[in-house]
Amino acid sequence: MADEEELTEEQLARRKKAANRPVRKLTIKLNDMTDEMRDQVVEFAQQGLDDHKLYKDVAAHIKRMCDEKYGGTWHCIAGLHFGSNITHDAHTRINFYLDKLAFLVFKNGPPEKVEEGEEKKDGA
Repeated sequence: MADEEELTEEQLARRKKAANRPVRKLTIKLNDMTDEMRDQVVEFAQQGLDDHKLYKDVAAHIKRMCDEKYGGTWHCIAGLHFGSNITHDAHTRINFYLDKLAFLVFKNGPPEKVEEGEEKKDGA
């Protein structure tokens, strides 16, 4: 693991916020992700709640982080009351609550373009 000296100021600030954040009850309703991806998306939500007051800003934070980390087109809905009927890419959907705030995070979009001479990631 990286030493404290090797971490950037932003990483140190995030660790400090995470250590001081309130305990939020996690309830997962639907999950179609790997455990690692699920944990990362929940952490993005925790970070968003630490940094933002408005639900739309929390959702935008989660979407931006997923776009950066996993690529493709991600969507996030955060709120107290909403319904949904979505189409999503395989293994990229999660619906969960942190306390009473609901989150729906999923990836959906056109297939990623493959440059000439490169193979597709799924091996097809």
